[in-house]
Amino acid sequence: MAVGTSSSMLGGALLLLLVLSSAIDVHGGSSSSAAPRSPLDELCIGLGGCIESALAHAKNVKARKVMRSCLQLYVGAVPRLQWAARSVAAGRYSGVPDVLEAAYRDVSQGCSSLAGEVALPKENNEFFMMAFVVHAVVDRVQRIIG
Repeated sequence: MAVGTSSSMLGGALLLLLVLSSAIDVHGGSSSSAAPRSPLDELCIGLGGCIESALAHAKNVKARKVMRSCLQLYVGAVPRLQWAARSVAAGRYSGVPDVLEAAYRDVSQGCSSLAGEVALPKENNEFFMMAFVVHAVVDRVQRIIG
């Protein structure tokens, strides 16, 4: 029973990590005539245009700047999430919990620090909770497998 449970937990954690990490993938090749895009633009294209919807919650210019800075923190976490997903998929768990913890801590606390008086969208806390759960699952599976 424990093996089945840990297997399904690992599958869920891996699926979540892969979904998160694949958000940065760009479909197709780059066009020589197209202007280069920022990593934030690439991430948002993969997510279906998140910049405008995220900034729609901003009430003023200061709030928009905070939101954009927070989105940059999320973009910065993507390579770490990709590494963690590839490691888990390959059965290598060493270091993965630490990388996941750093990623969710840096993004969540970074956005909170940037915000000051600006109210952050609920997604900031939801990212923290989701990443915390993934970290716990990977850590538990790593302990079970040994």
